[in-house]
Amino acid sequence: MRRGLDLIEIVPDAEPPVCRIMDFGKFRYQQQKKAKQAAKKSKQGMLKSIRVRPNTGDHDIKFKMRLSSTSSSGAPSCATRTSAVSSYSGLLMGALRWAKLICPRGWKGAG
Repeated sequence: MRRGLDLIEIVPDAEPPVCRIMDFGKFRYQQQKKAKQAAKKSKQGMLKSIRVRPNTGDHDIKFKMRLSSTSSSGAPSCATRTSAVSSYSGLLMGALRWAKLICPRGWKGAG
């Protein structure tokens, strides 16, 4: 009587090798499920950005940086990177040259 079971080598490096008689499709499904759970539990780096204008005070910038370095639960998060985005409009467009002087390497503006 045929049951559709296969001989699967579980640990090929062991002495003697470990084998199991089971359904190969079920075994492969369980392995994929384990890999998916492991990927779900692993933490990935997160990129958060804060918006800053030229007239933003030092305390406000420090406060925003402190908020961006914590997770949604309030605990400090070491896997978080923060980028600052400066925005200019109207009369503040004259401050673009100051932005270029302050941050010449990371400048990606249009002016």
